This record gives sequence, structure tokens and C-alpha cells, in this order.
Amino acid sequence: MEEIVEHLPIDGKNERSSKGGANNEYKPLLLLVQSLEEARWADADFQMQQLNLDREKVMAAFRKSIEWAGGLETMSSKNASTGEPA
Repeated sequence: MEEIVEHLPIDGKNERSSKGGANNEYKPLLLLVQSLEEARWADADFQMQQLNLDREKVMAAFRKSIEWAGGLETMSSKNASTGEPA
């Protein structure tokens, strides 16, 4: 994750949280995302409760992000097979 974060256009506090260093307002959200990505559903539910977030809305956004990432992967695969830039 650290290698990727260094190339993303994010502010310093978010970058430090993403690398696991800082303990700021972004940290709880990043922990929630990590729980979702790792399918640790009980942890994700607990974190959503702690953040007072609507589970249905969070899960809908998570599903949408999975679909979006899948679309990028499909686009990348098509470009790789045709030799065209992404």
C-alpha cells in the first residue's frame, strides 16, 4: 500500500493515515475500508456503528466501487489485447 500511496494525489494527513502512521480524522474511515476490502464483516459493522454510518449506504458504495474497479480492469484487458494505450 505504501508504494501506491506515494503516487496518489492525496493530502499529507490522508497519506500518513494510509501508510498506517498518523492517527487523525481519516484513520477510522481507512480502517473501515480495509475491513471491507478484507471481508472482515464483523469489524466493518462495528466500525460503521462507531462512525454512525448507514450500513446500507456504505455497502452500496462499496459494491459500486467494486463494479468501478472491475470496469477499469476490463478496459485495461481490452487495451492490452489490442495494443492500444489505456
